[in-house]
Amino acid sequence: MANSGFCTIVTRSHLKYAAALAKSLRRYHLTHKLCVLLIDPIDNRQVCGNSSMDLVPLDEIQVPKIEDMKIYFNAFELSSCLKPFFVAHLFRKGFEKIVYLDADVLVVNNFETLFEMLDQHAFVLCPHWLQPNLVQHSDVSVRQIADLGIYNGGMWGYDTRMAVWLCWSG
Repeated sequence: MANSGFCTIVTRSHLKYAAALAKSLRRYHLTHKLCVLLIDPIDNRQVCGNSSMDLVPLDEIQVPKIEDMKIYFNAFELSSCLKPFFVAHLFRKGFEKIVYLDADVLVVNNFETLFEMLDQHAFVLCPHWLQPNLVQHSDVSVRQIADLGIYNGGMWGYDTRMAVWLCWSG
């Protein structure tokens, strides 16, 4: 899994969740740091203290019309639309495989299988349910999932083959 890693996007108010995510990742992936795109300006007090995270300021990645985006989008929407720009930035930095995780994820196992899937596929999505009968055991209704979509945007896997599309669409 050389040149593979994890990333998330947060505001300053959610940096603590990214720190918890980094800690839970560290249990299963000792050699990987969590790359964290901080969409607010970085404060020196936030930079120190967590060696398992790399904070990336928003102005370090290439996002056309970012100032307009900050005006029109709330923090959640901005975080969502910055995902491909951040992943493309990490590919330019030398990563070959990236797993995006929402900051509120708790990692309870390793991602070896996902990284193996990325050997075969350029892009891996995570469905909300793997089996239709799981809906009976969920707090989320079928209608809510229909509104949200089949796939969960909180966990995606990217391979460098996806970089061609990311760079073209950006």
